[in-house]
Amino acid sequence: MLFQRSLLCLTIGAALPFSVSAANSAAEKTVVESDEAVEFNEQFLLNSSANIDISRYAYGNPVLAGTYRVKVNLNNALKSTSEITFNENGTPRASACLTPLLLTQAGVDPAAMRDDVEVDDNTTCLDIKKYYPGATANYDSGKQAMDLNFPQIYILKRPAGMLTPHCGKMAFRRPSSLMI
Repeated sequence: MLFQRSLLCLTIGAALPFSVSAANSAAEKTVVESDEAVEFNEQFLLNSSANIDISRYAYGNPVLAGTYRVKVNLNNALKSTSEITFNENGTPRASACLTPLLLTQAGVDPAAMRDDVEVDDNTTCLDIKKYYPGATANYDSGKQAMDLNFPQIYILKRPAGMLTPHCGKMAFRRPSSLMI
């Protein structure tokens, strides 16, 4: 009886951290993906007599138009650090210009793009939801990171250890055991 009770306590104790972690993860995802506006009370700001417009923060951190150097993650794996241009779109959050070249460098297969769509060059801004169904892109201005999530069918198949091609050159990592 005592053994069963201690085994039960041990099992519950081991499972608790996982349930808390899952709840926190779900809560964070809900906040990020929410399109509902948040109202701020300007009276809580110090020196509230100054006219500070905080309405642009109602839908999260605004992204201003411009070019930023950001980390590009594909399916939670860091792929590169690239310059991404954000274009004005009439909302507080500028739209990221995701080019075919940027996506290829990150590891997305350009041949997997929908057949009924033609792209003229590598500088065209793509709407990835239109060209790659099921794909999403989220920019975190605090981390300066672009998180790309693509279904596996759109991912380039590369040999293990192969580096991301830059400037059209392919490179392979030499195992450290072979270094002289």
